Amino acid sequence: MSADAPKTAPSPTDEAPPDSPERDIRERKPNTAFHIHTGGKRERASASLSLHASCVVIRESGILIRGASGAGKSSFAALLLAQARAEGEFAAWVADDRVTVKRHAGRLLGAPHPAIAGRYEARGLGILSEPHEPCTVLRFLVDFEPSNERLPNQGELSGVVAGVALPRLPLVAGRAGLYEASLVVKLIRMRQEKEGRPTPSSRVGAVGI
Repeated sequence: MSADAPKTAPSPTDEAPPDSPERDIRERKPNTAFHIHTGGKRERASASLSLHASCVVIRESGILIRGASGAGKSSFAALLLAQARAEGEFAAWVADDRVTVKRHAGRLLGAPHPAIAGRYEARGLGILSEPHEPCTVLRFLVDFEPSNERLPNQGELSGVVAGVALPRLPLVAGRAGLYEASLVVKLIRMRQEKEGRPTPSSRVGAVGI
């Protein structure tokens, strides 16, 4: 080959000398692909839980009522509805006996079990049917217990369900009546107005979502 002949560019596959900077760069170059981050936070989907409980909605607040069998959950739920309606508030059944709960976007949703949706127990009468809401955001918890303190400590006034903290009212099983129902309605109203949700009534299919 003459000195005037054009030089051929080295092929990418040509072996570089052992002490060549180019060989060092090739050996250290990571063989990785680019990953695009689409942004936003993703919450891991939570599985549904089936609870032995009752659930009603007043205004935009779902109320989960828990307790042992025979504690008076269904009776108190019916009393809550009657009291709220008497005070001019929107109130409806969501579920009785079995409540399906699921965490979604940091909130707790309550819904009826499909097999018994729209039915509730009326002591002395049997199983009755009534229009119900298919879903609600749970914002309050009522727990029936064998006994409780007259002045519960602050820790007893909140409960955690499926990782979501809710305001909690402990009541004595079998002893909740009109006073307790009026108290719950008042607490729901005060809490909703404090949070800037002063809507006096709401019925949009899936309440509060």
